[in-house]
Amino acid sequence: MRLQAYDELADGVRASSDSWVITHGEPHRANVIRDPQGGVHLVDWDTTLIAPRERDLQMVLDQDLTGWDEYSELARVESLNHEALRLYRWWWELTDIAVFVAGFRQPHERTEDMVAAWEILARNLAS
Repeated sequence: MRLQAYDELADGVRASSDSWVITHGEPHRANVIRDPQGGVHLVDWDTTLIAPRERDLQMVLDQDLTGWDEYSELARVESLNHEALRLYRWWWELTDIAVFVAGFRQPHERTEDMVAAWEILARNLAS
């Protein structure tokens, strides 16, 4: 049922997104470097796609959309597609579920990473 809901949401976003842009895919702190002049650069572009901007925004905006006003002013964007934001948040949850289940099906040891993966898996399955 959850996959069907995801597919329906994806169809809606595909049909309604007004602007597709180059997206990084993982714009988080580990993929940002500063140059000696203080400039900020995104690195590690192996997950780049043309997609709605919300693909990247879902990683940098929290539930209260902190930072949206600054982003929209700089990017000269007036609206946020909340359905697209939800789609890409679901995509991360579903991907985590698939990756973690595959890992737990293999022989593994109890490590900090595996405990963290188990907690994330449990949280994603409950949501």
